[in-house]
Amino acid sequence: MSRPAWLALLPLLLAPAAAQQAGPAEGPACLVVAGQRDVVIENRTIGPCGGYGIVVTGSERVTIRNVALRDTGDIAVYILGSRDIEVSGNRVRNALSGIFAQDSTGVRVRCNRLEDMRGPVPRGQFVQFDSVHGGGNAISCNHGRNRPGAGDPEDAISLYKSHGLPDSPIRVEGNVIIGGGPSRSGGGIMLGDAGGSHAVAHRNILVDPGQYGIAVASGEHMAITENRILARRQDFTNVGISVWNQYPTPCGDITVRGNAVSWISRSGAANPFWDAGNCGPVQGLGQNRLAASLSPAMAEDLPPDCGCDGAAR
Repeated sequence: MSRPAWLALLPLLLAPAAAQQAGPAEGPACLVVAGQRDVVIENRTIGPCGGYGIVVTGSERVTIRNVALRDTGDIAVYILGSRDIEVSGNRVRNALSGIFAQDSTGVRVRCNRLEDMRGPVPRGQFVQFDSVHGGGNAISCNHGRNRPGAGDPEDAISLYKSHGLPDSPIRVEGNVIIGGGPSRSGGGIMLGDAGGSHAVAHRNILVDPGQYGIAVASGEHMAITENRILARRQDFTNVGISVWNQYPTPCGDITVRGNAVSWISRSGAANPFWDAGNCGPVQGLGQNRLAASLSPAMAEDLPPDCGCDGAAR
């Protein structure tokens, strides 16, 4: 794309909103696990809730599975200062945000079905990690759908100030994301919001996820690989993949490889990729299909190798 056309897009280029401490909810949580170990919450229906759905704080080895959470005044599942937490096979509907983990490690969010996050910014994510650190952290094989007009969601999946390890990066893998907007800052998968390191977005499927598809907003050792990203023209669409350091934190060692992108901006022009040039050389750029032929039907189900059952089907 010519330089003047790129410049015309700059006012919409990613303006990720800083994550915030969740703070007190407007009403009581439906279920609280505080300072506990070896807890399993399963096979339940929770909600409506005036505040949070489930709160896990200062706990270890907690599993939340096959739970239906709906109509929560605040975040559906809020994890704080905890370790070795698994959230799997649940269904979350009509929440301010879906699953939010803060200052925690060993958090695995997989095979959940999430629908209609209300937002607005700074909430509105299907899943957000805020200052999650260490090894064994993953957001994988989740199916998220936002229906137009049901809310004002932000980033579908967000990694904020979160750091994996060189041999165990935070993995955002095998997720299906359908729908986003009308936020002009929100979109699909955000890596490195306000910094971070060692994170991978791999083999995700995104259809009309919002203003952008997948982005690196800062941070080091980030990879965007083998994703399929599709967006039709809407009044908030901007760019399919973006690499742009928007913070004073370091940004470098970025890989964008093996992705298939079909993205139409609000102007009606194809806009599959943009590199601001302030994260150093981006590796793998010649190994992407930036004018791919993609269909919304690619998001009909989770990847077959996910092995999900229960609520996420």
